Amino acid sequence: MQVPQKTQEQVAREVVPFYGDQLIAIKDNDGEIWAVMNDILRNIGFADQKVNDQRRSLVNDIVISKWVKIFTLPYQGTFRETNCINRRAIPLALAKISITPTMRRDQPELVSKLIRYQEECADVLYNHFMNKNNQDMPITREELSLFLMETTRLLHQHIDWIEKRDKERDASINNMVDVIKMLASNRTEPSTTQIPKLSALDRIKLGSEEDKIDQRKWLQDVWANVRKVAERTGWSTTNVFKKVYAIMDENGADTLGKYKVYHSKTGKSKINMCAENAFLRNDFKKSLLKLIKDIFPEIYGEKPTSKTSATKKISPSRKMLMVPANVKELIKEYSTANNISYTKAQFEIYGKIEKAKKVKINNLAMAYAKSNGYSNCSIGYYVSINNEMMKLLKNIVRGK
Repeated sequence: MQVPQKTQEQVAREVVPFYGDQLIAIKDNDGEIWAVMNDILRNIGFADQKVNDQRRSLVNDIVISKWVKIFTLPYQGTFRETNCINRRAIPLALAKISITPTMRRDQPELVSKLIRYQEECADVLYNHFMNKNNQDMPITREELSLFLMETTRLLHQHIDWIEKRDKERDASINNMVDVIKMLASNRTEPSTTQIPKLSALDRIKLGSEEDKIDQRKWLQDVWANVRKVAERTGWSTTNVFKKVYAIMDENGADTLGKYKVYHSKTGKSKINMCAENAFLRNDFKKSLLKLIKDIFPEIYGEKPTSKTSATKKISPSRKMLMVPANVKELIKEYSTANNISYTKAQFEIYGKIEKAKKVKINNLAMAYAKSNGYSNCSIGYYVSINNEMMKLLKNIVRGK
């Protein structure tokens, strides 16, 4: 951080008019002319917080800081230290304030005053103290050259930023296109078959860099299994992913922390982050399997250790209340009529019911499961036992 030089010089202080504004200007013992930075920024039209931000930015600038001094000036019956800028550096300092398209659109008066201060303020201050007319050239050739060089550098810097932004945006768009193509190629009609056994999930390939894992195939397998979980539970695929990430974080994966760093560099999604990291792929697989075991104990119940235990029934408290066949048929009918996937049809139908009833069905379903000794309750099951919701479901499917 640059620290402006403090001075105890005897100075001449005057109020200089500038297009209806007033500037506090100072002439030091060396004949140099200075102006209060806050006055300039506030007169241009910046709000108080923006004035402070812009002043700090200029004071810490490696070039502008050489032209800033701190003077002790009277203020409201007392004295305070004030940042002042040499009039020679005013055009260069104001050139460092970027004029964005938003500013041009929403603050045209501010932009106009910023340009006027940049072009004329230094001359007005000079002429006020030196009693010279505007034909004089108080800005030297060296200062003008410095100003042009700095302006050119800022333009190149802005162009580099635009090019970098465009590359990141193109990469993000290409990634979205790949995901859409992948989903389209794997789109299947909803099935009433059971969730695949544990061995089927071994299709999610894992291994070291030497194994050269096909990340796209891994993503396809993940999406296929997540969609099946969503179909059986009535959850959206987004909720399934959230639950898997929550299990990963419980085991110390810190997916959110890693994702913030990954997304800032690549702009890609969290599942892409997992696909590109062998350790996260392994964590994701284990967490997805744990979620499926918790949801479907009737499929993944503990293996019997003896003939006696083989006949032992699974406790009702471990079962889940599944989506009944009549609800599935209605959702399938809506899916076909609107040419959308089964999962999206679920999301739209349940969303409309929640909006009409002003409730969160998932919360009601979980409470129902808990009060009746079940491990979970699908939204579809809860809707089927609620007459009003079931009537709404039928009306939505039939367009009423």
